Amino acid sequence: MKDLLQIVHELGHMSSAEADDAITTFSELRGLAQTKYKKLFANFDRTDQNLDVFYSKILACDGKQAALWKVVRMVLTLSHGQASVESGFSINKELLIENMEEETIVAQRIVFDAVRLSDMDVTKIDISQKMMACVRQSLLHTSVLFNLRRTSRLKKRNMQVRIENESQ
Repeated sequence: MKDLLQIVHELGHMSSAEADDAITTFSELRGLAQTKYKKLFANFDRTDQNLDVFYSKILACDGKQAALWKVVRMVLTLSHGQASVESGFSINKELLIENMEEETIVAQRIVFDAVRLSDMDVTKIDISQKMMACVRQSLLHTSVLFNLRRTSRLKKRNMQVRIENESQ
């Protein structure tokens, strides 16, 4: 979150005071997610709830959380109209790679939409050392998550084979 806020500030979308407020509010929200909003977070289902509506219930009503809500609104993107939905199908098709996880497709689509909606020229983005370090760290986390999921699938498969062998 700190890296995101630094980038948002450096791009001039947020003052340093707002960025400081957002990081403080984010830290508080992380704590509240385990206490006050625990049930709300536990019951969130991305298949039938929109993330923007979910966070607006928490952040938009409280003036103290205005800076964090501003960041969340910047990050979240929405498709409007039939043409964008139809073009989304062709874009998603271009993003698909065999065995790609649904979360990866969603993440790539969010990035694509954010770049498109911000009218940024991706050929003119200065890729800093800090940005590359963030990507490397992200790849490390992705690799760990992938290995955990693979191990879990293998354990389930082995358990099913054992159960089938015992029943025969």
